[in-house]
Amino acid sequence: MTRQPTRWGSIALVTATVLSIVAVVLIGLRITVLDEGRFSNALAASLSKRPVRELVGERTAAAIVDARPDLSAVEPLIDSGVRTLAASSGARSIVRAAGRQLHRSLVDDHRDSAVLVASNLALLGVQALKVARPSEAERVPDRLTVGLVSLQSGEAATVLRRAASVSSRLRVLSWVGALVALALLVAVVLLQPDRRRGLRGAARTLIVSGLVSAVVLRLAVELPPTAVHDAGARAAARAVLSSVLGAAVNLGLGVAAVGGVLAIAAHVVTRGEPVAELARDAFRTVRGHRVGRVVMLVTGLALGLLLLFRPGLGAQLLSVAAGVALAVVCLEGLLRELLRGAPMATAAAPERRRLPSRRALAAGAVVLAALIAVGLATRAATVAPARADGRCNGLRALCDHRLDQVVLPATHNSMSASRDGFLLANQRTGIAAQLDGGVRGLLIDTHIGVKTPKGVYTLLSRDTKSREKLEDELGPSASRTALRIRAQLGYRGGGDPRVYLCHGFCELGATPAVDQLRAIHDFLVTHPGEVVVISVEDGASPREFAGAVADSGLLPQIWKGRVDPLPTLGTMIRKRQRVLVLAEERTGNVPWLHKQFELAQETPYDLPNATQVLGPRGCRANRGGTTPPMLILNAFVSAVPPPASAAKRVNAEPTLTAHARTCERERARVPTLLAVDHWELGDVVGAARALNGGR
Repeated sequence: MTRQPTRWGSIALVTATVLSIVAVVLIGLRITVLDEGRFSNALAASLSKRPVRELVGERTAAAIVDARPDLSAVEPLIDSGVRTLAASSGARSIVRAAGRQLHRSLVDDHRDSAVLVASNLALLGVQALKVARPSEAERVPDRLTVGLVSLQSGEAATVLRRAASVSSRLRVLSWVGALVALALLVAVVLLQPDRRRGLRGAARTLIVSGLVSAVVLRLAVELPPTAVHDAGARAAARAVLSSVLGAAVNLGLGVAAVGGVLAIAAHVVTRGEPVAELARDAFRTVRGHRVGRVVMLVTGLALGLLLLFRPGLGAQLLSVAAGVALAVVCLEGLLRELLRGAPMATAAAPERRRLPSRRALAAGAVVLAALIAVGLATRAATVAPARADGRCNGLRALCDHRLDQVVLPATHNSMSASRDGFLLANQRTGIAAQLDGGVRGLLIDTHIGVKTPKGVYTLLSRDTKSREKLEDELGPSASRTALRIRAQLGYRGGGDPRVYLCHGFCELGATPAVDQLRAIHDFLVTHPGEVVVISVEDGASPREFAGAVADSGLLPQIWKGRVDPLPTLGTMIRKRQRVLVLAEERTGNVPWLHKQFELAQETPYDLPNATQVLGPRGCRANRGGTTPPMLILNAFVSAVPPPASAAKRVNAEPTLTAHARTCERERARVPTLLAVDHWELGDVVGAARALNGGR
């Protein structure tokens, strides 16, 4: 009859498990976060990961364009070049040095900021620029500051400083906890009535504590930083944390591996039956019960789906399982050879473990369902509907105004953003950033394209704009660039035609229409008091565009009521239909798609310089004549790429406000949309606010 472990032994094992988890986590943080050399080397090594290279390229290109705004048209080329150079040893040296600076600011309690800056990264951008525009590379300032992490204040800086402070202050406690846990395990093995059981208990403690600590540290990598709102920055943060905390995770796995070795050794010493035979017995036991068969089938189904949809991850799991099985069998055989001749237990066949009771299974299912529900609720909370606060586009007074009586800041070619990879772009940031910044009018172009390995190929047919018309809109230089890229794509037909937002040729830049429309939907869900107008230069057919709208989830938020007269902002908000969609040419049988120039008139869009845009010609009638109630004020220079210097002059708040008021007097219409290029330059949002506030 085997002797049961004493009560104090069970308490000691539980205490040792808790202390081991705490010790492994703290020691792992100490060796990774508090060691300056290992910390900076991990940051440098993270450059091998794509999200980090993308962030480095984006921030470096942004620093160069901030210094030279006229280079915004080639920002994607600079970005791409920097990403390639970021994999070099020189880039790793730059980030390693910057990492040391960040580490000192983290562990020094007297510093009030934690900033990772890499001034020399601008040199990578200059090298990339020499390929794109050699003459411009010489005009970039010698010293540029590229901020990869800027935490001067806020939640993230506080969390990082506290984490470093806690890790530093608890370094002694981590070693004390480890020593106490080890002492408890030794005592359990030596002082228990049955030392073999004590050895197995110690092995289980090490396995559990190692795996739990590894999971905790791994979750710290996966949890998105709450102070980082940009998706690319979050992905880069995860990649950097994975690199920095990799050694800590491996420490936890190492502790679990030690426990596994002890467990196998204990089995070899105390039982005569091989591990492989035990595994076969366990398999037969599980297969003999219905619950066990269901679990096996669900596990097999999950693995099969992984192999179908995530073959890399599925193969990795299979590889890990095979490796663990092989290591266990070989380790057991090795221990048996080394311990040959030692006394072995010859007891009867091992006890058959009973499967958990139905009550235990039901409780486990409830807990699992609760965890899944919490996870889904947390995910849904990112786009959970917010409550309206009684204001309409920021002002209560605007709620009683019709749409044609309100000024909306707008962007010309809204989708054409250099940050999204567009060449010769009109904006630097995309639609989501524009909406967050206060833009409420979006002028977009739709086209049908096919994605190829080298880019999106524009499908030109009788139902879309002709090649000649696109070339006429873009001008000879941009058209030559587009046609050269078009020839390099090597498209030979086939593929999956979809609606893309492109400016002219999709070869110069394209983004799926569904993705951008979904971004508008997500913004409106979290901003219930905002009204948006979308103007579509329609290369895609009304039916194709309507399909993209439906797929994006935006359809319920589109205005479907009367437009004669136009609705008030308050009415659109109350009905939860806060998007008016206009099409320049065709509306088909889509009831919510309205002919733009029956509802809106516009000013010229082909003026070549800022002086003419702001002069008398900038208020003259163009498409739509002088009858429609809405007025689209085209306040941008007709050039490809649009010069940032001209946009900075036109978009200045006093200048744009004065120009809008002049056009309002001359046209007897409120400028409904103030459409600009380079919306971040100047203050188009402030101009619209001033015009609305003066009503």
